[in-house]
Amino acid sequence: MSEREAPAGPGRDLADGETIHVMPVNDDVMHENTRDCVCVPDVEHVPNSHGPDGWLYTHHSLDGREQHE
Repeated sequence: MSEREAPAGPGRDLADGETIHVMPVNDDVMHENTRDCVCVPDVEHVPNSHGPDGWLYTHHSLDGREQHE
């Protein structure tokens, strides 16, 4: 692997047409890998000039942990 290539898995480049969901761990509810999740996730468009665009879904905790960080 060259130094320009990112390893597969967490931290990989989202600009390859993928949809990635980032979810809280050990939350009060089970989150769904959909835009219809009960937490109403934020959706971010990840543009890619060399191929299909990607999407990043950031889910919100329902136990209120963001208010304490």
